[in-house]
Amino acid sequence: MARSPQQTSAVNNKEVRRVHWHKELRYWFEWFGVSLCVRIIPLLPLALLRLLADLAGWVAFHLDSKGRAVALANLQAAFGEERDLRCVSHSHVLSQEPRR
Repeated sequence: MARSPQQTSAVNNKEVRRVHWHKELRYWFEWFGVSLCVRIIPLLPLALLRLLADLAGWVAFHLDSKGRAVALANLQAAFGEERDLRCVSHSHVLSQEPRR
């Protein structure tokens, strides 16, 4: 089977595809954000980290409707339909004691 010129050059590493400028900018911001978090997180007290983690989880749960639907379907598969699944997921998170 004949390969297209793009596939051949990619296999031989002769051509490197250029990433669009907006993706490069996004990747730079992601790298910068992760680098900043790596330096700042160890300096914060654990109580504040717990609060920030709870806030981030709450925001992600409420903004990511697709992910929330998958999570609730997984909980339903695990626990069945006898409980309100939103209460099960939330109460489980709240019942976790912080490790010291």
